[in-house]
Amino acid sequence: MGSFKTTLEWAWSICHFSVLAKAMENNNEEISSNAFI
Repeated sequence: MGSFKTTLEWAWSICHFSVLAKAMENNNEEISSNAFI
């Protein structure tokens, strides 16, 4: 059960980060590119 929860949280974190990164790119490409350097 704990292992499943960890996997679910990991997948959710990846998905959430992807959405956040995409939103940052759409709003301000300069900030997005600087954040990943």
